[in-house]
Amino acid sequence: MGLFVQDRESGRAPKLRGERAALEYLHGLNATLARSIGATGRAMAACRGGMLKWQASARGPRREGGRMVVRVLLGLFGLMWTGYGLWCFAEPGILREFAGIAALSPTGSVDLRATYGGLQIAVGLLLLGGALRAALTRPVLIAYGTICAGVGSARLLGALLESEWSSYTVSGIGLELGTALVVLVVLTRGERDVRVR
Repeated sequence: MGLFVQDRESGRAPKLRGERAALEYLHGLNATLARSIGATGRAMAACRGGMLKWQASARGPRREGGRMVVRVLLGLFGLMWTGYGLWCFAEPGILREFAGIAALSPTGSVDLRATYGGLQIAVGLLLLGGALRAALTRPVLIAYGTICAGVGSARLLGALLESEWSSYTVSGIGLELGTALVVLVVLTRGERDVRVR
């Protein structure tokens, strides 16, 4: 061992005589290296384990709480969309009062029931699925954000073209584009949490 230290300081390889001495030296060097690597690996594993436990304790409850809030909101919006869709399906004439939309024929009434009834019921059920199944929450948020961005943008462009700013139109634009923005923020924060983990 003294020979190794002395030679390392001089910068030259140790001088060994005979095959047996060389093998003993290599065996000792291998054992030292293995102990050093093993100790380093164990220290890194312990450090990583400690960090993961700390992250889980520091961020886990907050992240889970945030996910639960998102799921509760999806459930509430799902009930709202489903209820409104059922109402529009049962009485398509209510749209005349709220939105100035009326069917001029039985075909128009069927279309109102399908578009304002069936489609909104489907969106509501989609949101309820995201609320009830954690695995569906993210895909449902993406779908819902896309729907709201599309409908809200078309409503805004239509209002600009028609110069029509009734309370129904303005509240629809606010709800749809506001929801799309909130969904975007939630999804962006979720991506950042995944990268931190």
